[in-house]
Amino acid sequence: MTLLHFAIAVGVVALLTWAVCKLRRRFSQGGGFWDYVKNLTWRDYYARELARKREAIESPPLDDETIYHLVEKLLEVKDRDYVKQRLSAQKERALPSLLQALADPRYHRAKMTDDYREETPLERILDLIRPFAPHEAAQSLVPLIQRDRPDCHRKAAAAVLGAIGSDECIAPIQGVLKGSDDSVQHYAMNGIAEAVKEGRASPAFREAMFDAIVPLVSRRNMTASETAPRILLLLNKEKAVALLLDDRFFTPANQELHHILWALKCSEVPVPTAKLLNLIKGLREVADKYPGSYAYGYALLLLARTSSCEAERIIRESLTMPYEKVRECATQALCILNGLPADPTEVVWKQLKALGVSGLTEPQRILYHVSILKSEVENGGLAQYFVNSSGEQAREALAALKVINAVRSAEALAKAITLFGGQGPSRDHRERHHQMASLGLRQEEVWEPLNRAFCDPDDPLNLRIMLYAISHAADFRQTNAH
Repeated sequence: MTLLHFAIAVGVVALLTWAVCKLRRRFSQGGGFWDYVKNLTWRDYYARELARKREAIESPPLDDETIYHLVEKLLEVKDRDYVKQRLSAQKERALPSLLQALADPRYHRAKMTDDYREETPLERILDLIRPFAPHEAAQSLVPLIQRDRPDCHRKAAAAVLGAIGSDECIAPIQGVLKGSDDSVQHYAMNGIAEAVKEGRASPAFREAMFDAIVPLVSRRNMTASETAPRILLLLNKEKAVALLLDDRFFTPANQELHHILWALKCSEVPVPTAKLLNLIKGLREVADKYPGSYAYGYALLLLARTSSCEAERIIRESLTMPYEKVRECATQALCILNGLPADPTEVVWKQLKALGVSGLTEPQRILYHVSILKSEVENGGLAQYFVNSSGEQAREALAALKVINAVRSAEALAKAITLFGGQGPSRDHRERHHQMASLGLRQEEVWEPLNRAFCDPDDPLNLRIMLYAISHAADFRQTNAH
């Protein structure tokens, strides 16, 4: 498999994921994916749609009048996805017409159905505007975040206002963050993150947003409390570290502690060793269930980055704890202690991008096959793996699972392969799809028991992947990728 083949495979996976959502709209009884598996005409239809999407993305620059008429087509149900793709390909050239539409009440209608996947014309416009965060849109956006507006519009508008990051956005975003609408706050904070990363956030905006987000850190069981620590670290890292390590938040009693620890880990913040060891001691008592298991696991990842002489002992002891999340994080922590990334497959993808499959070492090739299989199964089950182009490598993936001693996953994949008859699954994509369609109408009953066996929590595949990488550490250190 060449790098080109891999890129095509990734594209097909993305297409299939998109196809599943589209199919479910058409089948009121659900199960759209299985209709795709059983009926090859759907496969041909979405292959044509993918070609059409590529055509839209690669379309040449359009004149202003054509762009204006394309924006008008967002009001229609037919072909709105294709129209949005064509407008997206025009980048900043589409902004004048999009801003004009933003002020046009025709685009402000609510959803026509109860389907959460439905996008209104205004949502599409805001999604197209968001990457450019034009300051001139700010005044038009403020009315859209008011409580009398549909939630879908409030979220999309809050995200764009946050992404603009100018002084005039301070008051409206403060109003959102002081409110009680968790999902709107989440969108606003994601927009704020974009403004900071793109260098658009003014100093006054950054300071005001920091103060407005602090109360959300300790809000119980809400999306906002998950997002808040990460955004605080982006806005003012020094100030945020002092806040998040304060005893008010950095305690096993804090039910939102796992979000803080994850943000500190992702921002590579060094936590004082004594403070961390004391926290881990307290977390052991609550590591048997969520969120304590997540907090304990993330604390192990932070501990692995310290110089503590106790780190390896604590991490290895945690490998035997009967909690899946703790064992997963302990294995990642052990990777870090051995000079590997927490996810060793990162090195595989970097090497793959640089040199292609032929440039991978044998241990890297083993994890390459396993990680593609794992990703497909987690996304849509073994059926998705086989119906996609990735399934042509099923025999290599089975051999790789055996090499890393992933016994349960290997048994499940081996049983899946037997469903295709004595010759096994064809390496030809279309023929393999024919084989799957021939399994009959009760596809879910065939595949679901195998999916459960593949993901057996008593023999987690993640653990096997990381232990294998540790035993071949020289192949998975960051410096090995070119």
